[in-house]
Formats: sequence, C-alpha cells, structure tokens
Amino acid sequence: AVVSTQSTGIRQINDFLALPSLSDSDCKRVLEETSFDKMKKDPSANYSWRDDGRKKDESPFMRKGKVGDWTNFFSKDLSDRFDKKTKDLLGEFEVFNDYITGFPEQ
Repeated sequence: AVVSTQSTGIRQINDFLALPSLSDSDCKRVLEETSFDKMKKDPSANYSWRDDGRKKDESPFMRKGKVGDWTNFFSKDLSDRFDKKTKDLLGEFEVFNDYITGFPEQ
C-alpha cells in the first residue's frame, strides 16, 4: 500500500511539472533513487562533502530516516516552542498542521 501511495505521489509531482508520463518501471526507479537509504549514501544528498568543515561530535546530516525519531532529540518544552514558532510562521496557511510536532505524552 505504501508503494502505491508513493507511486501516486510521484505521478502527481510529475504531472504538476508537466513532464512526460511515467511508466510503472520509471516510478519504481524514482522510488529506488529517492529512497532514504540510497540518498543517505549519496554525497550530493547527504552533505558528506562538507565533513571536513563539520565538528566531529555533531550528528550526521541524515540520521536514521525513521518517523518520530525527533522525539529522541526534542524535549517537551522544545517541541512546544517549535510548534509555537511554526504556528507564528505558517499559521495562516492550511499546511500548518503538517508541521506540528505533537510531542507524545509521557
């Protein structure tokens, strides 16, 4: 189900950009080339070309690619402040709810 949802999204973006129609194999290739694991290994996507200028104790630009992993790095207070700032910046737009962190209750 996830792959068909992703394929639908890829086709919608493709149509929005008015590009030629994609075959099923084209969609599959886009899914493969844009997967988190693939991009994590790609220097043009993972910023590893900047490693010389990074502090060695910083977390990598791309961590795990797991939904909700941010809760391991945000406190409830930081999550609330992030939500407030996001609402201040995006509150008038319908997309606001897509960016609410919704820190899980402990």
